[in-house]
Amino acid sequence: MLSFALRRARFQSFVVAFATVLLTSPAARADQIDRVMVEDAGAIAKAVLGLKAKNIAVLKFQVKMGDAAPTFNCGTEGAEMIHRLENLLVLSLDPRNPDYTVLSKAGQAASALAKSIKTPVDWTSVDGRKKLFELKLPVSWNEKDIRNPDAYVTGTVIVSKNLQEVKIELAAFAKSDPATLKKLGTLAGSMANRGIWTDRSMLASLGQTYTTSRDLKATGKPRDFFAADESAISDAVSREATPVAPAKEPTSGVASLAGPISLKINLDGQSVPIQADEGRRADYKIAGKLPANGAAGQKVTFTLVNNHTEKLAVLLCLNGRNTIALDGESLDTLDKPRSKFRMYVLEPKVVYEIKGFLKDDKGTIGEIVVAPEDESATLYDQMNPETRGKIQMFVYGPAPVRTPDISGGPTETTPLGDDPETAFDNAFAASGLATADKTMGTLGSLEAAQKSLKDRTKLAVSDGKISPDSKLARGRSRGLFIESNQPTSTAGGQVQVVKFTYDEQPLDSVVINYYVK
Repeated sequence: MLSFALRRARFQSFVVAFATVLLTSPAARADQIDRVMVEDAGAIAKAVLGLKAKNIAVLKFQVKMGDAAPTFNCGTEGAEMIHRLENLLVLSLDPRNPDYTVLSKAGQAASALAKSIKTPVDWTSVDGRKKLFELKLPVSWNEKDIRNPDAYVTGTVIVSKNLQEVKIELAAFAKSDPATLKKLGTLAGSMANRGIWTDRSMLASLGQTYTTSRDLKATGKPRDFFAADESAISDAVSREATPVAPAKEPTSGVASLAGPISLKINLDGQSVPIQADEGRRADYKIAGKLPANGAAGQKVTFTLVNNHTEKLAVLLCLNGRNTIALDGESLDTLDKPRSKFRMYVLEPKVVYEIKGFLKDDKGTIGEIVVAPEDESATLYDQMNPETRGKIQMFVYGPAPVRTPDISGGPTETTPLGDDPETAFDNAFAASGLATADKTMGTLGSLEAAQKSLKDRTKLAVSDGKISPDSKLARGRSRGLFIESNQPTSTAGGQVQVVKFTYDEQPLDSVVINYYVK
């Protein structure tokens, strides 16, 4: 079930006509937070051990963007922090004599409690912290073992106003003293007076719309490692800083939202106007009154065109769910990095019609339709706040700048020190940290859970010390799905598997807010 509506333009809700399953929790990729948390895993584990608690759970992190107030609804980064921290704590334990037990699913349990008592339940207030200790949570590796937590660990991701760096403040509180929110420490990387470098993956997880310039030129210097990120950051900052004029009534869809990919949203074949969202200045929104559109039962389709000169891959998600739905991939189900989702591969200048959710490699399509208004409101309340009411597009392609070979060359200070190549390699090697194993709760033992985590994340663990596998390459070929534009007897056309080599960092990220209750 999905949704379509807007506070000012009274649309209703996208619903998959054949589906009744709602989406659940968040998304991953290879960003510098993964690397820093692996590097600081020992210090994090030591700080948590200092709580002297036996049953510990992790709560969703807040995100503070510049001067704005902290919020739980800022892309998927806050929720990704749950998986990073849970995975690190599980991997850091001694399987023969664990100092504490890691509990899981605290967020889902807190949401259920808040819904039942019709009062928000989170860690930002004393009353909320007291309520959280009423929860009963499963052990991470044994979902049948239900316990009460003795302590919670959480924190805040603090993003600089210029979007160039982040710091992570870790905090905790115990059942014995819920009034006290204890600071455990700050993660900021190894560079003095700097935070963690904001790469394009992190920008996308923060829910930022941006595009990367295709005109970047390599200089052969270490700063080339940062050229694409700096381009994306500059674009995102300019979108936040540029005032949006009062909306005029648009008459048609836009040709291009960000970068070379044109995306149009169609209701019963009619293009829906899109414009900058004055309420979320860096994003877009559905615009206009469109009395002929938005009626229950109307079919929703998307048109994609690659206006660039080279082949590009596109991940298109509706309410977090990948429109290539073969594997049930969703930004709300963090079992793989976002860059490893199935994607459409778009040839230059070819028009692609996305007619719904692609269900199998035969081209079977699950149509998307507009739901009745009352059903839309109900579905919206049940969905993940990070992705509900959003259309999100991530564009991948060849790296925009060829990175230099700096081995043995003169050193140059960069945001990641004198060896940025190793930092980026380690970030990629640690990218599995922010993913979740759906089956871990059925494994039954800590030892089995650690083996599963090591196999899935590719992290090395020795005597409780965690490190990335430096042998993992950052670029590799992947088998991707593409919907053919040739007509067939199925709704979507025959599906072809093609190989496409692309940069792990998204070149562009687009967020369209189409429904706000």
